[in-house]
Amino acid sequence: MGVFSWIFKKKEEIEEYIISIDQALKWYDKQIQPKKNQLKEKIHKAKQKIIKNIQETKQKIEILQTTELMNPNIPERAKHFLQGNREAYIKKINSFLDNLILPEEAEDLPGFFQEFNKQIQFLAKGIARPVQILNEFLSNETRAVSLPLGNIEKEIQKLKDMLRQLKLDEIEKTKEKISNAQNQISKKKELTEELNAIIITINKIQKENEQLTKEIELLQRDKELIHAKKNKNHVKEKINQMQKDLIESFSVLETALKKYEHITFKHKEIIRTYLQSPIAALMKDLHLELVPMLLDLKTSLEAGKLEMKAKKTKKTLEEINNLTKERLGRFLTEYGQLHLSEKKLQEQIDKMDVTIVSSEKRTRKQKNTDNLNSMMSKMNHLKTELNKINVKLMVEELEKNLAEKCHVKLTISSEPLIQATPRS
Repeated sequence: MGVFSWIFKKKEEIEEYIISIDQALKWYDKQIQPKKNQLKEKIHKAKQKIIKNIQETKQKIEILQTTELMNPNIPERAKHFLQGNREAYIKKINSFLDNLILPEEAEDLPGFFQEFNKQIQFLAKGIARPVQILNEFLSNETRAVSLPLGNIEKEIQKLKDMLRQLKLDEIEKTKEKISNAQNQISKKKELTEELNAIIITINKIQKENEQLTKEIELLQRDKELIHAKKNKNHVKEKINQMQKDLIESFSVLETALKKYEHITFKHKEIIRTYLQSPIAALMKDLHLELVPMLLDLKTSLEAGKLEMKAKKTKKTLEEINNLTKERLGRFLTEYGQLHLSEKKLQEQIDKMDVTIVSSEKRTRKQKNTDNLNSMMSKMNHLKTELNKINVKLMVEELEKNLAEKCHVKLTISSEPLIQATPRS
């Protein structure tokens, strides 16, 4: 059986373990340590064979380096050509051998194999031409170097095949699963702690806002404030009534004004402004240009130029007669005074201590509300992230996986335990 093939135990001899998730990696390392030690011994033996082959290769290189040609009567140019290729060959082989260091730990072997493949391919390309030349003059010596060199490659391939059979990569994958489970459980604990802290903060803010609401409501009951607001509302009602009356008057005039707008050049602009907003137009009409326009409108109506029904014409004329210069003047005066009174009352309200304190509390409450909305959003995000982490399923899968690999009965707790407890 292979180094990592677990020895089947009798049913009554199977051990049972209860461990916590934070002990799982250490426990698994302990379970596989005897097998890792056996593998380490295999690596050591392979390393000794490789070292022996390295030494043999270097001995053969020395022979190649000092061997004289059996036929010394070749041209000098050929001798120099041979010597250059021999030196290049020996230099590349020695460099390759000097950098060939087999790791002690099994976990380091996959990386070593990758690097070895690169180096052996690089060496093969580098010595291809020198080998071709050396085989013409020193074929036996060159072949003698290649034999132990080939044995090194075979030994490394054997080690690679052995590791493939032992499925060392599965051990690393199992460790990754354990680490991932531990990280996810730690993450869930951190997220839960963060969520609890946010919930506490949210409750605190909500309670503070409830208290602020009560305090603001209490401040609004101040008699002086209530009296000032009542006066302001009374003024506002008068303003609204004046606006309503004026708008109603122009509502009666609207049809006539629209018809008159089409036939007049002199009053076209002022008619347009009054049709858009009678209140705004009158407040800007300081010279009461409206009055002569209404007189001209009246003349056109009486002359029948606007082609309106008699009943509508009569009603329009009555409304024009009501909109006298005196009435419009009084409107502007009273309307302006009311707005001034409203402004003063509002300034009085704004300067009251209860208003200032109320405003500060409202600002505080709004800031709390903004913060609360942000906290609620973060809370919902944390809940979503927590729902993604199924600790129970993760631990059950890991528990089953480790039990099968180690041939034991295993219970893993997501909560810390004092120590792992084996029972026979």
